[in-house]
Amino acid sequence: MSPAWSDPQDTFDRVAGIERRRHARKRLSGHTVVLLVPQREVRVRPLDIGVGGMGIVVPVEPPAGTRFRIRTELPLGLRAVTIEAGVEVTYAALSGPYGGFKTGLRFVDLDPQLRSHIVEFLQA
Repeated sequence: MSPAWSDPQDTFDRVAGIERRRHARKRLSGHTVVLLVPQREVRVRPLDIGVGGMGIVVPVEPPAGTRFRIRTELPLGLRAVTIEAGVEVTYAALSGPYGGFKTGLRFVDLDPQLRSHIVEFLQA
């Protein structure tokens, strides 16, 4: 399967190693699930998170533009905060080292309070 990128410029930028993210990201691990329909969750591997979106690894290539909800836990000191938000797939690329499709997600409806938790996580 070939990688699914949103446009030819994005493909060029990724091949050339040009970073187009607008926000810093920080490595993330822990419990993360994709919410497909009510009562149906699929566990995924989180890679990183920032105020603009997050990276995950999934076993099946999602088409660019696909929207769904995601839930993850952010460790904030001695507590954990659950983040649940709508996301849109910006790209997916098969990655042998990750054992699946490395997938970039953009937040589409991030609550301001949840955004502040992500900022706190990034600054920790």
